[in-house]
Amino acid sequence: MAEGVRQGARFAYVKATEGDRYTSARFREQYTGAARAGLIRGAFHFAKPNVSTPVAQAEYFVKSLSRLGGGRATGSSTLPPLVDLEYDPYVRTDGTDSCWGLTPKQMVSWISAFVDTVTGLTGRVPAIYTTTDWWSRCTGGSPDFLGNPLFLARYVDDPAQGAGALPAGWQHWTIWQYTSKGHRYAGVTDGKKGDTPASDEDLFAGSISDLRALARGTFDDVTGLDPELPAILPS
Repeated sequence: MAEGVRQGARFAYVKATEGDRYTSARFREQYTGAARAGLIRGAFHFAKPNVSTPVAQAEYFVKSLSRLGGGRATGSSTLPPLVDLEYDPYVRTDGTDSCWGLTPKQMVSWISAFVDTVTGLTGRVPAIYTTTDWWSRCTGGSPDFLGNPLFLARYVDDPAQGAGALPAGWQHWTIWQYTSKGHRYAGVTDGKKGDTPASDEDLFAGSISDLRALARGTFDDVTGLDPELPAILPS
């Protein structure tokens, strides 16, 4: 983590939970380590909409955060809770599809309930990580979540190309993961079992002051791309 800071990283999202039964064995270490290294950090939940209710998964996610400070995912250096919504990687074993076996209407209802539960438990409006294609396929292009900060995944050879078309409802991205094959933070690893070199690289749409404001929960919408604010998203 400290190496990443020396290389220019300013923030990190750390995987906390998946579904309603899995918590990353490295979560506490990575989450607290990011703060010690001087990174503004947040935690994310990998949603599995086919295995349990959104309320169950939201409560499980928030419980993992509560163990690290007072039952609320808040604080002066804590980014909003993040829900990771993407293609089902388990389709060969769970018998569903890229949208976890849900119709667009069902998916929108699932996301809404998850967002509402996390908001009620933490006082923070969760950010949403997704791709434009997944959002179109699996929510039918729902415009209902523009109040949630967008963490967009779209990989390009050069970030100067821009992020392209956004999912329906959003006018701009807040964080953009522009590559999964980055080398800037390749050395951010301690060699432990399950540790992998950091290859996801992200940009925040704003200044360092805006980033700190987002962590305080007083973020005002901003647009633009600041190349001085790269970051890593440990997975």
